[in-house]
Amino acid sequence: MEKARTTLQNWEAGRAGELTAKAVVDARISSTKFREGYVQDQVDDFLDLLAATLNSYETGQRP
Repeated sequence: MEKARTTLQNWEAGRAGELTAKAVVDARISSTKFREGYVQDQVDDFLDLLAATLNSYETGQRP
């Protein structure tokens, strides 16, 4: 999350960030059957939005 935050802040300041849309799309978060974790659909939705936003910046568009 910190890398996403700083990357977005960099783009807002006109500088490329460390995290890329491709890295977000390629990210895999493992799930567990033995304890509570996260709601996978919510994480997937967040990652989709983050990737789309980063892609906009990377292609010279404003999100």
